[in-house]
Amino acid sequence: SCCAQEPCSFFNSVFSNPLNLCEGYDAAGPKEGNGCPHQVGACMVNEEFSLGMCYKKCAILTNNTFTFRSGAETCCRYSNHLACLDALNTMTNSNFNVGGGFSDGVASTPNLMHPPMIRLT
Repeated sequence: SCCAQEPCSFFNSVFSNPLNLCEGYDAAGPKEGNGCPHQVGACMVNEEFSLGMCYKKCAILTNNTFTFRSGAETCCRYSNHLACLDALNTMTNSNFNVGGGFSDGVASTPNLMHPPMIRLT
């Protein structure tokens, strides 16, 4: 939220819509891709940031069928929280809860989901 003047109160503040996560006042600026605020660091190029962690991209895991992550183990057809409540629009699999290094054969890349890595910034 942002407030017009001190002291801040409900009546002189503007709020983001709580149904639109990482939008409005709860987002990084254009320079950072308008993403969710998070700790310092970045995900690998084959990963996406969700719920404070880096995961292998749903597009890779589902062969571009369910391209948006809606949970640690769930990918969705749409980038819309309401649409992802419909089970026909989602695919859930424990194998989706992995990092970008999963099955790449490189020891230095994380196999498991992980927080953003400072060395990538």
